[in-house]
Amino acid sequence: MKIVLDTNTVVSGLLWRGPSRRLFDVEKAGRVTMCTSPLLLEELATTLGYKRLADKVTLPVAHIVQRYRERCIVLPDIILPGKIFDDPNDNIVLGCALAHSARYVVTGDAHVLAVREFVGVALVTARQFLKEVMGERDEPEKG
Repeated sequence: MKIVLDTNTVVSGLLWRGPSRRLFDVEKAGRVTMCTSPLLLEELATTLGYKRLADKVTLPVAHIVQRYRERCIVLPDIILPGKIFDDPNDNIVLGCALAHSARYVVTGDAHVLAVREFVGVALVTARQFLKEVMGERDEPEKG
């Protein structure tokens, strides 16, 4: 099953414990295929370079992005006609999902989640995806 992770979900999964990180375990186990695009990889690099994340990013940003890229299928960006969301990056995520024929976009962005579905692509949180799609139970965080 193909999924697209919004940049906020990728960053959360790379830098913190929780449902977003669990998505990487699910991918490693071969239960999902993560998909991305050049513009999403560029956004990831920019985001990981933010000063507020400097204490969490312990490897070179280019190395982190390359390792993520290697775990994904990368297809050229599809720029959607018109404007679905005010934030152009949100439109890029939807375009990526359509390019890959992905069934899910996993995001933490509240205004994207409010749409719930776009042209057959479900917009869900990491927790929702793990629970409702993968059938996993919520488990307490381990230190």
